[in-house]
Amino acid sequence: MTGKVFISCGMSSSEETEAALRVRDLLKNDFNLTPYVAITVQSIDDIMTITKELRSSGYYLFIDFTRHSTFTHQVSTPNRDVSVSAI
Repeated sequence: MTGKVFISCGMSSSEETEAALRVRDLLKNDFNLTPYVAITVQSIDDIMTITKELRSSGYYLFIDFTRHSTFTHQVSTPNRDVSVSAI
């Protein structure tokens, strides 16, 4: 049985969607994992499916795409980096 990976990322553009699908394919083909990416969410049933997939996944992968922001504040401490952005 392969590990299941829930991939979470913004998909506000076609480039971000393509990147998410490339990560999905990489995990499936090169690492023999079972990835899940929610491509479209349009109803409560879609949200329930996503919740079920997340609950049954052994791994969670968050992809944070860099976007331009008019406000950015970053704080660095010895153990962590914290960023807050607003548009």
